[in-house]
Amino acid sequence: MLIVCLHTADSNIAVFEAAARAAGFKALELAHVARTDFLAAAIHAATLAA
Repeated sequence: MLIVCLHTADSNIAVFEAAARAAGFKALELAHVARTDFLAAAIHAATLAA
């Protein structure tokens, strides 16, 4: 089974990979997309709303 993960921080990739291994999901394949610009945009939007 393939699950595609969308992350807002590159560091989350290792966290999700480790969690999948620890849970013993042998037939699971994780694909990762890191969009750090999404996090930056959310932080920027929050500062505008404050």
